[in-house]
Amino acid sequence: MERILFIITTNVNMGDLSLCLEWVNELGRKEFQHAFVLDRSLQHIIPSEDTLFFYEKDLHVKKSILEAASTFKADVIVFASNSYWNIRGQKGAETGIWDDEILNLKIPLLSFDPLEGLTEFYIDLWDRKASYPPLPENIWSLRDSPNTSSTSNIRHFRILKRFEQLTDTKKNEILKCLGVDMKKKTVIFPIAKNCYLDSRKVFYDYYVQLARLFNECRTEAVQFLILAPEKIHEFDICKNVVQIGHQSNERFLEILKASDIYLTDCGVASSFLHAMSSSIPSVLLRNSYNSRDKVCEDNKRLMEFSQKKISGKISFIFDRLYPYQVFPYGMVDLFNYFEKIYHTEECYLPVEVFESDNFSNKISSLLSDTQTRRSLIDNCNELRSLFMKLQSPASIIEEVLSR
Repeated sequence: MERILFIITTNVNMGDLSLCLEWVNELGRKEFQHAFVLDRSLQHIIPSEDTLFFYEKDLHVKKSILEAASTFKADVIVFASNSYWNIRGQKGAETGIWDDEILNLKIPLLSFDPLEGLTEFYIDLWDRKASYPPLPENIWSLRDSPNTSSTSNIRHFRILKRFEQLTDTKKNEILKCLGVDMKKKTVIFPIAKNCYLDSRKVFYDYYVQLARLFNECRTEAVQFLILAPEKIHEFDICKNVVQIGHQSNERFLEILKASDIYLTDCGVASSFLHAMSSSIPSVLLRNSYNSRDKVCEDNKRLMEFSQKKISGKISFIFDRLYPYQVFPYGMVDLFNYFEKIYHTEECYLPVEVFESDNFSNKISSLLSDTQTRRSLIDNCNELRSLFMKLQSPASIIEEVLSR
């Protein structure tokens, strides 16, 4: 059996862990054994069949990786997407570089590469550019955009389990266990831990606005299923909201496929791609207003709207507001880049976060307008057909080991 060691050096970006677990499920355990190097707080998410190695916050991750590779006798090491940026136990790419001891391991090294060659983009939240080092040439780059072209060290992969459909009976079983109203359509809204924590630090009233959106949704036969790292009390005023905590990766994907609509405010979330490639009608909450643009007519209308609709000071509006496709970071240029390489332009409906009427109309159209829904699903099916042409994880591992 081939031994695959997965490295995860973040405990807030669940997209990294999710991708590793998808590979584990796709590879299976008949021909492969799996182990993880990760933060101890994530151990409850990993299947009991797999081996775990932990690193401590005050120690270099490198030491844990080298010890795990030796103890587990790894045949292949796979780094999660953020892991090589944090290789010295530091946060961010400014100090995250590949260490020579790891590069010189006589083991094939692979890394998920979600930026797909992009090395710089702007983060509005912190008002600076983020720069990320490219992968070294001797690291295999794993990319999940639907691109069939490959170079000597770049491979594009697909996860077949993403495309498996649930029967209506199975969907009902899943939703019933969650305590939702079975007579209503379900809109799933997952909130990533890192996005939630950062938004709470800066835009402390953002969820007041989301609660207003949900509360003013005129479609009565709909409920919003919130998956967040903790209970969000702003949603207590909403009779059409059900809150549950974060789920295991496998359970989350089941809930996603059982839902009628996927909603997100993070345009680069891995679950956004999962929804579209699973042909689930999707809505992206975004903002196009900019508080720095004092003469913009749209901005004036926004300020008038906020003064009428919102009592008290709302930091999200009055202190600082910038366009975003990835809340709370902004990242419009990164989103546009992703949209291009993933071919998702026609696979979702965008809606402004401050336009409650438009939001309600979009949700209603996806639930009642057969043509709108059918058109979106057709576009998603075309996207799925592109993914089906890519390599499986097993074939990539086989190729890497043969070299």
